[in-house]
Amino acid sequence: MENNTNKLEIEKQIEKIFIENKIIYRKLPIDDNDLNYFIQIPAIGDLKPLKRIHAYFYADFDDNTINLIIPNVYKISDKDDISYILEIINKTNLKNAVGLFAITEGEESQIIYRDDVNCGENFCNLSNKLVMAQFALFTTQLSYLFEQLDKGNKKHGD
Repeated sequence: MENNTNKLEIEKQIEKIFIENKIIYRKLPIDDNDLNYFIQIPAIGDLKPLKRIHAYFYADFDDNTINLIIPNVYKISDKDDISYILEIINKTNLKNAVGLFAITEGEESQIIYRDDVNCGENFCNLSNKLVMAQFALFTTQLSYLFEQLDKGNKKHGD
């Protein structure tokens, strides 16, 4: 019973954070022990033309973390220089202390982003500031990644 009560309290806290920060959210009916959401983060700074960034956010009760996954950060086309993109991703990942950009392979290769933040035992450190810092760090990293990719496109004549 205590776990369900704690989970309900965490759910209320997360949704309050979303509402206070104008984050559009929809709870996903995934049958696991996590709280799973599809969210739309307001774009800030250089990313404002995107308006909103679509992401998957979940609270993992096994390790007391909040997790952010952004698929399709950048679609990789046949014209793209994959070795240059890997170089930029590695450079971006090394520059940042949190979060990770990676490339998925398949019919439509793309850059994705993943980050997790430990919230302490029973989510005792979960706060508006922590969640919004996770989002802010992602947008800063994404701006840097786009800037580097744009430089590479200009250098390669695209």
